[in-house]
Amino acid sequence: MKYICLIASFIVFTGASYAQDNLKFSRVIWVKDSTYTVPTGKVWKMESLFIQINKENSRELIGICNGQNKFLSVIINGGFYFVEGRELKSFPFWLPAGTKISSSCYSWWVTGVEYTITN
Repeated sequence: MKYICLIASFIVFTGASYAQDNLKFSRVIWVKDSTYTVPTGKVWKMESLFIQINKENSRELIGICNGQNKFLSVIINGGFYFVEGRELKSFPFWLPAGTKISSSCYSWWVTGVEYTITN
């Protein structure tokens, strides 16, 4: 039984180390207040997102944007990802090459890691 567990562990750990073999650290990213596209040949591991709103005129999940109440969200490839409190709860968030990230109108920033995809 010990040998079976040892062999199974070896297979799992060997496979796990091979799975990340095609990603090479490129840089730490910090992007703010614009529309960004993940460059070709890169992948982003988004670690955190913060959206800033005017607290005087807002509730916890809704902010005032151009005079209208809007849910706090970030736009990734045209789809809205809503924020709980003021941050997404499902991190890390992987973004492949070509992914566009923006916000409809709030001040926001993202931190993460950029990797180069190698063959």
